[in-house]
Amino acid sequence: MSANFDDSIITDTAVEKQQNMAEVAAGLMQPEEYRVEWYGESEGVEGTTRGYHSYRKGSN
Repeated sequence: MSANFDDSIITDTAVEKQQNMAEVAAGLMQPEEYRVEWYGESEGVEGTTRGYHSYRKGSN
């Protein structure tokens, strides 16, 4: 048996991903922001994420 832990504090990544998808559908999050968060794409590729990824990860 093995367990893998990420650096989050009691968060369910599946629930967080669903919430982000809902935010994209509601227009509260740009699709580019979602792709940076969940697919690790670069922020500057299209120039539309405006630093969102670093903000979400708490580095701002």
